[in-house]
Amino acid sequence: MSFAYRDVLEELERITGRALGTVRVVGGGSLNHFLCQMTADACGRAVIAGPVEASALGSAMMQALATGHLKNLAEGQEALRRSVEVQSYEPAQSAATELAFERYQSLVACGRSLESVRDEFPIETSVDREVHTTAGQEASATVSCAASL
Repeated sequence: MSFAYRDVLEELERITGRALGTVRVVGGGSLNHFLCQMTADACGRAVIAGPVEASALGSAMMQALATGHLKNLAEGQEALRRSVEVQSYEPAQSAATELAFERYQSLVACGRSLESVRDEFPIETSVDREVHTTAGQEASATVSCAASL
């Protein structure tokens, strides 16, 4: 997931022409410390995790704004900042992370290629299993696969 986040982040930067310096993880994923650290490492950016109930808090803030309990959006944002705890994760990039990301990109590209081939040429497969026995004991098994376009 963390490499998928990096893919999306890099694409957003390319499309918008802006550098995005921080990744925010909200909802249940913000409780997963390993995911948050891996995201920071993979993206090479600080991750701010939390709040878990970001959607509900945002909805409450907008209702308070609509009913006049808040003067403006900035006041609501400040109120939220004071009332929730977040966890910060700093990136610890390494050559191993970059190598893993390159492998991830290769696998994604390969998967996309296979999907396009499958969509254009439905493949029927069959698997035959043959067990060879010697004097009543299983000696080896042969599995053969066939695919036809």
